[in-house]
Amino acid sequence: MTIESGFSKPVSIMTMDDREELVHIVALHYTLLRSKAELDQLKMGLQSVGVADAMKAYPDLFEGFFTEVGMKCLTADELQKLLRDIRFSPKGSSEREKEEATYMFFLDLLHSCEDGTAPELLRLENVLSFFTGADTLPPLGFKYSPSLVFNSENTFPTASTCALELCLPTKYHQDYTTFCQKAALAFISHGGVGLI
Repeated sequence: MTIESGFSKPVSIMTMDDREELVHIVALHYTLLRSKAELDQLKMGLQSVGVADAMKAYPDLFEGFFTEVGMKCLTADELQKLLRDIRFSPKGSSEREKEEATYMFFLDLLHSCEDGTAPELLRLENVLSFFTGADTLPPLGFKYSPSLVFNSENTFPTASTCALELCLPTKYHQDYTTFCQKAALAFISHGGVGLI
């Protein structure tokens, strides 16, 4: 490992005085040199389409695309606006009433995530990740508008991360506590994209 990192002094003759230099070289290797080829390829790609020059001219504008600096916390209102494509059953149907009650429970759950009172330490990022695969909102938004649908047979919420679709069960439209428990368990324990 030491030779791979660029430290050529044989291990057998190293002393404690070499420790600081060794730590510096190994840290440099693991943070930069190990991924230098990938970083160079990214740089060439950005230069080929003119983005590298724009990044140099306007670094503050591009910082949010490459770092978490300046990212704001996700809010319940942002998540609600994101899910503006709500597919309710026809008005007047018995399913519509259950869906509206379930939707109100869902909005209450989002707000309890925001204020830290949601069950199982559920966070808004867990909910977003469940149906999009991303735990933050992309700087340019999603390619498709996420949708919210309902199902009367499911016990837990389900999702399609490819279609950006969240499906809520209407089984618990009269029991907020059970709805929250089932939703929190699904949102936190789903295991990740591809395992839902």
